[in-house]
Amino acid sequence: MHTRKNTAFRGDIQTDCGRVTTILKLLRTEDIVREALCWALARSLELPAPQAYLVQVDPAVVNGRYEGNPEKLAFGSKETARSRRLHSSEEQKVLRNWQFAPACAVFDLWVHCTDRYPGNLIFDVNDEIWLIDHEEALPHFAQYDSVSNSTLFQMLRNECSEFELRFLRREAENFAAKCAAVDLGVLQVMIERLFPDGTLGSQIARHIQFLGDRKEELPGLIARSLGLSRKSSNFNGSIKEEKEKYE
Repeated sequence: MHTRKNTAFRGDIQTDCGRVTTILKLLRTEDIVREALCWALARSLELPAPQAYLVQVDPAVVNGRYEGNPEKLAFGSKETARSRRLHSSEEQKVLRNWQFAPACAVFDLWVHCTDRYPGNLIFDVNDEIWLIDHEEALPHFAQYDSVSNSTLFQMLRNECSEFELRFLRREAENFAAKCAAVDLGVLQVMIERLFPDGTLGSQIARHIQFLGDRKEELPGLIARSLGLSRKSSNFNGSIKEEKEKYE
């Protein structure tokens, strides 16, 4: 398998709990930092992301690329149950009913992930859906207050009435409040311990600063992503307005 930036392959790794089958990605270290940070953030928010590992790989064993990765690290994700392929219309139907869809859309908005759907979700045979691949998240060019192209928000808002959009907005705002409560300082310390190389400290700090500034903007970014007013939502008012519209 080939990602946009490097190579991914399936392999068994040795852990403290025994051998685990994983999908390993050979990336530049700065991209592995993005993967690790987004994975830790997703798990702290109780989103379904496969167990992750930092793996040292013998370059003599795999035919990979190691540019910008002097420590020969790979980012590994535990292989989930066998994935299944769905037609686009079936995928969208499943995602619209997925309990984590609004939360994942907000998460993508927060980390400026623009390539979630259709490529970076795994649909497995046990009807679970998993978030994968964050090497494109937290890009250097991103502004903390700019709307990103959250492909899940685009799909979820499609063909929704304004009333349905307001329900979606309220659900998204509730998850944004959960994002706002995340202790980014603890997250920063954890990631810095994983990557003790001092040259990565400024990159990690920059990502944490971006996430801290951006989480304050999430309610407005959610409204803009859904094509709604940036004013504070008035859920009771919106219900009243809808009732009056049909009376």
